[in-house]
Formats: sequence, C-alpha cells, structure tokens
Amino acid sequence: MSIVQKFQQVIELQFSAKGVNTPRLNSGASLDAFSAIESLIQEPLPSGFKELYEFADGQSAEEEPVFLGDGFMSLQQITHQLQFSWSLVKPTNRQIPDPERSEQLIREIIAFYTSKAPKAKLFGLKKAWYKMEFSCGDGSFGGPYLYETEATSSKERTILKIDYTDYQKITPTIQALKKLEESSFNWDEMEFVLYENGHYTVERKDYNLNDPENFSSVPEGAVKRIYFHYKWLPLFEDFGGNYIGIDLDPDTAGQKGQVIVFGRDEEVLTVLAPSLDAFFDKVLADLSSGSSVLLQSERHVHDLLRKL
Repeated sequence: MSIVQKFQQVIELQFSAKGVNTPRLNSGASLDAFSAIESLIQEPLPSGFKELYEFADGQSAEEEPVFLGDGFMSLQQITHQLQFSWSLVKPTNRQIPDPERSEQLIREIIAFYTSKAPKAKLFGLKKAWYKMEFSCGDGSFGGPYLYETEATSSKERTILKIDYTDYQKITPTIQALKKLEESSFNWDEMEFVLYENGHYTVERKDYNLNDPENFSSVPEGAVKRIYFHYKWLPLFEDFGGNYIGIDLDPDTAGQKGQVIVFGRDEEVLTVLAPSLDAFFDKVLADLSSGSSVLLQSERHVHDLLRKL
C-alpha cells in the first residue's frame, strides 16, 4: 500500500466511525512548489512527503481537520512555520551592520520614553526620577519602570503608564531597528537603562527558548532538545502551535526521517515512529483494531499517539 493510500485509509476510518462525509482536501501541489521548502530545510524533501503533497496540498481551513483533530498543513503553512524556525537561528558572528543608523533609531526610542516621563517642577531642587528601565521588541514592550532615587529597589520602583495608542507611534521605529540588525545580529528584544541626566545603556538580548533543560527526548538522545528547528518538517497541526512532523536532523540516538511531536507546548519531544510510512501503519493498526484508543478518548491526540 502506498503512503497516499495509507493516508486516505486513515481519513476514511476516522470519518466512517463518525458516520459523516470525509472532508475535502486541496488539489495536489506541482513539483516546482517544493523548491521554497527545500531551500529552507537545505536539502531535498523526503520522497514520501513529496508523494503525499503531490496527492493533496493540505486542506482548507473551512474543512474539518482530517487527522484525528489535527489539520493537514498546506505547503504555504509549512513554509511559514519553517521561516519562523529560521527566525530563531542566531548568527555565529554577531555584529551591528550600520552603527550610525542604529544609534539614530535608538535615540528616537529613548526620546519617545523620555517624553512620557514625569518632569521636575520649575525651579524644583528634586529630580522627578533617577532611572528608567524598559525593554522593547517587535510587538513586545516591558516596563517602563521608574526609580525615584539611586537607592530605590526593584520592589519600590513604579511603572510608568503609557497608552497603547502611543506605543503604536514608536512601533515602526522599533521594527526598523529590528529589520536593520536582523541578518547580522537577530536579537529578540532591546533592554534600556536610561538616567535622568541623559546617560543610557542598551543591551541586545535573546529569549532563552533553546535551553536543553526545558526539554526532554523520548527515547533519550533521539530528538534534539530545542524549541523549534528548521529541519523539523511539520505535517499536522493542532492549531495551538504544536505539530506532528518529520525530523531531518535527529540527535545522536535518533533516525533521520523519524516522525516526532514538537511545538510551543511540547516539552517532551517524542519519536512516534521511525518514518512517515511506519507512522501511518501504527495509526492504521489502532483505527482498525475495534478498540481504537485514538477514536475513543477526548484527550489531546499528541498524548494518545505517544502511548501507541
């Protein structure tokens, strides 16, 4: 039985058990449609993947999810996810490509926050504030926190309230800075410390998403313990940022082409099968058993698949 026939049977067994019509899939993809994904994964696509997508390029969002509650992703959706995975990759030698332009944008950001800070009263001897701390990224803002004096602790600091509509005014500047430095530095957020006398420090920071301590692999050493990888090729999505896909860069105890679960909420990176073909065999065996675990439980299908 071909991989397409197995996939069709998986779909048919699910929906015949429900007594409803099988959802429609998209038309198959042309051969040249695979080139964008091959460029992102930096190698040829697996033959089973291409065979599946020549049959159907995912499914429409209007149709009921065809894989046990998970949607069958289109090449466009896969491309978007892989681009996100690439966005997490940091350059080896990080540098600022145009320091003068970066500094200009940084000063614009500082001027925005300074304009929102309280001012000292005319002829007043006491400064309105000593220090301000804030962070910003593409679509994210932290703080700003005001420290009244040098002795003010983090517990005593106050937050400076800024209207959301005001943040929209500075967002294009932050995005311009992010874009300017993306290819050569690719920071996640900028942390600012601004003093009332005009001095300031700026630090480019990364989110600690790929800390191995946050993840485990089952079996141990089979899947790389990271958040996302541009060589993890997603096929099915739970619409919450979690995926079932093909691992093209396994860890030392893994096998290239193994099917894994990964995503935003997946801390236990689990091998479901050694290949896509074997994965469909495992699912078909359960659906055809007469006492299917996958059809009878209300639990998340990714957790159920781990138990097969």
